[in-house]
Amino acid sequence: MLGYPHPVLPTPYNNLVYDTLAPTGNPVATAVVNISNNTLTVVTTFSKAMNTGITPTIAFNPNISSNLTAGTASWTDSTHYRASYTAASSVNISSVATISGAQDLHGNVAPPTSSATFIVDTLAPTITMRGTSPATVTVGSPYTDAGATALDNVDGDLTSSIVVTSTVNTSVIGTYTVMYNVSDSAGNAAAPVTRTVDVVAASASSIATNGVGVSASNPTPNPTIGTTTSPTAGMSVSQLQNLLASLESQLQTLEAQAGSMGTVVTTTPSYVFTRDLQSGMTGSDVQQLQKYLIAKNAGPASRKLKAHGTTENFATLTFNALIEFQKSVGIKPASGYFGPITRGWVNAGK
Repeated sequence: MLGYPHPVLPTPYNNLVYDTLAPTGNPVATAVVNISNNTLTVVTTFSKAMNTGITPTIAFNPNISSNLTAGTASWTDSTHYRASYTAASSVNISSVATISGAQDLHGNVAPPTSSATFIVDTLAPTITMRGTSPATVTVGSPYTDAGATALDNVDGDLTSSIVVTSTVNTSVIGTYTVMYNVSDSAGNAAAPVTRTVDVVAASASSIATNGVGVSASNPTPNPTIGTTTSPTAGMSVSQLQNLLASLESQLQTLEAQAGSMGTVVTTTPSYVFTRDLQSGMTGSDVQQLQKYLIAKNAGPASRKLKAHGTTENFATLTFNALIEFQKSVGIKPASGYFGPITRGWVNAGK
């Protein structure tokens, strides 16, 4: 009896593989928070190639969806799925992301996988200024700032991390600022806080010049009798120059008061310029320069400056009047810059 040969299957069937193993992740999910951009990114890594035509589901527990705006979500390759969200401003929330529904190329479903707990912090710290604003300091005196404190909902006390930016120059009368800034560890920047600092002339109830006392209550000069101690002993040259500017300012005020009372006080004003000046600068010396240019009356620009009135701001009118003056006396270049050449000319009383 003839036997039937054992059937031989075609080669492709001999290589048939049955895949019933669900894919796993290592790690399955990682939550990353980019605080500077208020962005939460969930990245899921799988241990084998996945069906990129199927979109996994991402859920949050606790549910923080009301504080998130969904951004892009896609497979970056066959084993990585990435989804991004933008967090609302001024929130401090924590949650866990759970990823489910992903399938491999053979339809095996990956078990739900959760990320570690993450925190989204978009609340900025707050800065509280100590002391008063504006603060006042006498020209030539040292200035000690009162400082500020900073507090954050997550990082706590950030006072030691405050960055202070100061423009205070106590050698020149004017208005300056001290600014405080700080950021927390998540990159949230606090609203800057600014203190105004006024550097003012030295206060005095009277001014003594060549043994003659002049005061606001008594604008008529009276001889000063007795021995006085010089208040300028030990002062530096720059302090003496600033004191001179202060006294001149007070003297002008007394002249105005005396004029209103019908009393004439004759003085010869003088001012020593100690720094270079240019457009955009401020200070009492800018105003003194404007007075000088008006007094010289070199042309129409100085008359426009006079019509406008003096200020402590070096702007267009001052710039044009200075060029006009430089041209009139032959200072070159006539650039509108009050530098060493022009300053020396003016200080020489020419």
